[in-house]
Amino acid sequence: MKKSIIYIILCFFVFASVEVMTPVEVSAKSKTHKIKHKKKSKRPRKSADVKKSLTLLKIHFPEYSDLDYLNEMSFLQDMAYLDEDYNKSIFADYELRYQLVNNINKWLGTPYRRGGRTGKGVDCSNFVSVVIEQTLGFRFPAGASSQSTYFTPIKNMDELQFGDLLFFSGSKSKRARGIRHVGIYINDGMFAHSSSASSGRGVKYSLLTDGYYTERFRYGGRFTQSNWADNLNKANINKNTGTTSSLAGEE
Repeated sequence: MKKSIIYIILCFFVFASVEVMTPVEVSAKSKTHKIKHKKKSKRPRKSADVKKSLTLLKIHFPEYSDLDYLNEMSFLQDMAYLDEDYNKSIFADYELRYQLVNNINKWLGTPYRRGGRTGKGVDCSNFVSVVIEQTLGFRFPAGASSQSTYFTPIKNMDELQFGDLLFFSGSKSKRARGIRHVGIYINDGMFAHSSSASSGRGVKYSLLTDGYYTERFRYGGRFTQSNWADNLNKANINKNTGTTSSLAGEE
């Protein structure tokens, strides 16, 4: 009789323990099957469209759209617009203009990277700096604000010429004078730059007629023969040595 009672009691405890454990196990399993919500991925920023840039070049500067023809100097010399308007610019030289556009096109599509100066990424002032160095042969400093101090301001857009640098503020307010962006003017309102805009980041051609740039344009700067001849002469002397000249008077 005692054995029967003990057996009943043991069965009761076993049954009770099973009832208690079951919800815990179910609960544990439910934790492992929680639905994981995927994190919303950030919208990727578009890179500069090389094809679109080359189309702009063809439209706004058709004489330079096919660089293969630029090797024929007879073709260059027949360009009607290369006359008196360029007699004060270093880029009155046909070969230098060919080299400038050619060097710019090699950088098209390069991603924008603040402080960058390589094919992996380049910012606006370093892009200008390295292209000028590649074209003219002398070292030109980076930093849009610093670059602007080397020129006499050209405030009228209608007076801009091929090869002029363009300086922009960071705000459309006319009171904003701090220079935050720089590009290289080509022709017919088109310029080359490394853009940080989310609509197309990197080296590309854009138009000054775009409201964004029209509102922020402050002035241009020109590499004139009188102000830059010494630097250009030094660069020509150093071509055979493979060295790069610094700006005259630069520390």
